Amino acid sequence: MGILSKIREAATILLVRPSEARNALEVFMVKRPGRGDFPDLHVYPGGKVDNSDSEIFDCCVGFDDVVASERLHVQSKGLRFWVTVIRECFEESGVLLARRNGQPFVYQSQKEKDRYSEIQGQLMAGEMNFSGVYSFREITTCGKRCVLS
Repeated sequence: MGILSKIREAATILLVRPSEARNALEVFMVKRPGRGDFPDLHVYPGGKVDNSDSEIFDCCVGFDDVVASERLHVQSKGLRFWVTVIRECFEESGVLLARRNGQPFVYQSQKEKDRYSEIQGQLMAGEMNFSGVYSFREITTCGKRCVLS
């Protein structure tokens, strides 16, 4: 078995924003748990591509597999890398890279924030797929704003 057969498809995202305190950028990182791969390290959100990441392509408004694949220089299935980073970011940190009614997604109440925290726990426990986050809400991914290269 060659080394290429052991490579897992994965994606990582760097979340950056202008610093309010000075003329610089802030970079978002998460601390890995003390078990599993890369224990106790600070990393960018991301992880391996899941088969279910293809289930929410229809929620990627204004962005499709052709454009995603071209940006990544792959023949097809490039959009699943965008979905992977969006899913992993929510699973690992609770940050949901989404839009609601065309605007960046923000929690509308503490009750809604608590509900999404429950959903995050269900995802981490394998009790639901990421497609469930989008299936019953008026939200879409903001994959078009995520720049992968």
